[in-house]
Amino acid sequence: MKKLISAILALAVVISTSFYALAAQQPDLEVNTEALLLVDLNSNETLYSKNADEERVMASTTKIMTYILTVEAIDDLINTKIKIEQQPIDDVLGQDASMAGFQDHVGESYSVLDILYGLMLPSGCDAAQILAYYVGGGDPQSFVDTMNQRAKELGCTNTHFNDAHGLSEENHYSTAKDMLLIAKHALNMPYFREIVGTEYYTIEGYTEPIINTNYLIDFVNGGRYYYQYATGVKTGYTDAAGKCLVSTAKKGDTELMCIALGGKYDEETNYVNYAMIDSVNLYKWAFENFTENIDISIKEKYRSLQLGEKLKLNAEISGSNIDAIPEIRWSSSNESVATVDQNGVVTAVSMGEAQIKAETQTGNFDVCSLGCGYYNGIDVTSRYGDYTSGEKEPIDWKAVKDSGMDFAIIRAGWGWEDYPSQNDASFVENIKGAVENGIPVGLNFVAYATDKETARLEAEYLLREIDEYIPEYKDFIALPISYNMTDNQFKEFTAEQNTEIALEFNRVMNENGYKTMCYANKSIFSNIDTAAIKNAGMGLWYAYYPYKPDFSEKIKVNGEYVPEVWQYRGDGYLPEASESFNTKQSIIYMLSTEFEQYMPPEVSAAQVDNEQAAEITWSDVPYEISGYALYRRASNGGELEKIADMSASEHKYTDSDLKWNDSYIYYVAAKASDFLDKTYVKEILGAA
Repeated sequence: MKKLISAILALAVVISTSFYALAAQQPDLEVNTEALLLVDLNSNETLYSKNADEERVMASTTKIMTYILTVEAIDDLINTKIKIEQQPIDDVLGQDASMAGFQDHVGESYSVLDILYGLMLPSGCDAAQILAYYVGGGDPQSFVDTMNQRAKELGCTNTHFNDAHGLSEENHYSTAKDMLLIAKHALNMPYFREIVGTEYYTIEGYTEPIINTNYLIDFVNGGRYYYQYATGVKTGYTDAAGKCLVSTAKKGDTELMCIALGGKYDEETNYVNYAMIDSVNLYKWAFENFTENIDISIKEKYRSLQLGEKLKLNAEISGSNIDAIPEIRWSSSNESVATVDQNGVVTAVSMGEAQIKAETQTGNFDVCSLGCGYYNGIDVTSRYGDYTSGEKEPIDWKAVKDSGMDFAIIRAGWGWEDYPSQNDASFVENIKGAVENGIPVGLNFVAYATDKETARLEAEYLLREIDEYIPEYKDFIALPISYNMTDNQFKEFTAEQNTEIALEFNRVMNENGYKTMCYANKSIFSNIDTAAIKNAGMGLWYAYYPYKPDFSEKIKVNGEYVPEVWQYRGDGYLPEASESFNTKQSIIYMLSTEFEQYMPPEVSAAQVDNEQAAEITWSDVPYEISGYALYRRASNGGELEKIADMSASEHKYTDSDLKWNDSYIYYVAAKASDFLDKTYVKEILGAA
């Protein structure tokens, strides 16, 4: 016994020595989470600790233990099916519980693996209770008793479970240190890392995917919480627990785990998730101080390319621990959309999105989101800005430009009754910032019109606003002006009323030299005569927000019309633009994705009577062009040569440079320029 005690004391000395050595490097960070623990999973060293032994309610991080018991009890997670019964659903309904959707599938059977996805991604309390009943042999309390026994076996000394889902507040607690032991064990369980590192997952039979609540791993929707090195694990929240997060992050060979319990989340802090904020800040501090301090950055966070176009991306490397410039490895997340060589030259292959990654051999990396066949843009109003201080910071428009955004649509105002009080507060500032940084802009005007007459008044309001507030910038309005018909009243109007309102706004704006778009969502566009809108020359702006947008195919309004603009998400995040700058994000399809819709001119040619000349004529084309190019080739196989450039209004040319007894083929190319990139020209050939 004395030898054992001596060994324990020696171990305590080692741990203490390591801890005090690291204590000298404690981060200079303001944290807003009650209990925090950061550990290097390779060495098991504690890098940061705050109240790690304090007993706290841990909310849905409870489900990590539910996962462990389920996987330990069931050998075949894929082929074992569980029939969804009503009782487990009733146990958690009405408790403000997060659900995985199984309440809509009572009587159906699902694989244990699908239910585990429902447990961990959307934090389904229904999934937890379903598993507790099944593994507990119909007795969820038996499952909970096993949870408590298993916690002791894993070395937990201050943990007690009262349920399988984490909704309990009494007699349900753990500590950051105990949660570390539980989560470390789970990392080695089958499928665990794969599941908790997944952004979204579609359960068979579901019409929509279930979404991971851990925003640290979500590049698309994570916003200010996204952290490129995060790899998992589980969130939690109740009023008593506050925001909780068990997470992991890996850079190179170094893997860290952070336990955050009791993060502030209230009106006073503008409902910022401090469990996530504090965890990310600790990861950044630790990787900077305890690993090779190398930073790699791609300046452009978004770039857009025509199909077939090439672009050289540049990655900048910095850091105090660099002995030599590390080698950069380039890769594409989807080579069917875009390829990249080891010099950072990307090529757009097909329409869609690809993440282009630049990575060093130390595991440091940065990513550029490449849009092929469409432009990336943002929709901006005075409502978007930095709310963390209670004030809205101005947008850094140079940062927006540098991020790679191609266009911006800026809200001008709304209604008509109270001029100028219904101007957007940041309208002039935003127009000025965008234009002066070379960002093409359009305007967004929010409709509240109830009939044709009030639609006319709203158009006149906007015209007056443009003339009085931005006279020096109005010639820079490059995109159509959108008439925002998303207010709920338009769901109640008839299709005839809505169409009349949109067309009247369009008529007044057209008469004053402006093109327009009708901006609406799915439910309202289904209540508008879109054919009449299109026939009037009015474009469509479609607000449709799937969780994971599919950019490989063009979205369609009412299954028929490709919109000029597709707004695919209700929020976005450009950290360079301000500390917490959120926007709505949109795309415009490029000319390179429209080739099949651009019909060539119809060409005819005939010899001029008894002369060495031919007269070539061609039809007009129903799309905007910069002019025509004429080509000729001798029919005996001679080279194709350009013989003339013509204006867009000309449709006849006489070629007087012919030889007797030769025959010729003529081609007329309509030169179509892209809407936002006039340097890109596609020649659509017609021949005779």
